[in-house]
Amino acid sequence: MFRRRLEEASDWLLTQEENLERNERDYKVKGAAQVHAQLQAFLTQGGGAGTKLNIQPQKDLNLLNWQIVDGLNTLVNIHPEVFRSALTALWAQPLDPRHAEGFWSTLDAALDALSATQRKHFSGLGTRASVASSFLCLADPLGHPFYRPSFGGKTVEWLYDKKDGLERTIGHLLTDDVGRCRSLHRQFQDVGLLLRDMLDTQSALYILSDQYLDIARPKKK
Repeated sequence: MFRRRLEEASDWLLTQEENLERNERDYKVKGAAQVHAQLQAFLTQGGGAGTKLNIQPQKDLNLLNWQIVDGLNTLVNIHPEVFRSALTALWAQPLDPRHAEGFWSTLDAALDALSATQRKHFSGLGTRASVASSFLCLADPLGHPFYRPSFGGKTVEWLYDKKDGLERTIGHLLTDDVGRCRSLHRQFQDVGLLLRDMLDTQSALYILSDQYLDIARPKKK
């Protein structure tokens, strides 16, 4: 852990209170509740003829990029029972990021429904971890941080020694990321940045990756 990096990043985040609250927290809390309710209804009630499920309505939430959402929506609406089984496995109580392994082992059977172009978007470990993490975040937005390699994941690895990278299987990667986020949450609080929960912590990591890292490590000319 680079303690000085964390302290300097915390000082900068103290100037971003409005950004954290208005631009990050508000829409995520509301959006996660709305999308979770839709998915929970899908699990318990199923869908009628002609019913189409959108796993991430853009008006509610935007955690996953459009290519991933497009592929998942295609898969879900061709093989709803497979997706229902995969999501049930992922949301088994108590929630555990290691359930991501069962989620993908179930969902993989339905990927043939996608075009070759759509399938390639789901080949990477980081993308698979992000998809599973997004659904875990929907189920518990205050307790489960959303993982995406180019967002919070980039900041987590910047705050730690690069050679001490995140574990490289889906379940272990997410377990490792959640553990580090919880540790960072405590350390942010120790230096005076009073983040309330994992949603605040994830938002802080995203803002750091999106805005602060270019300040902290300017590109050489």
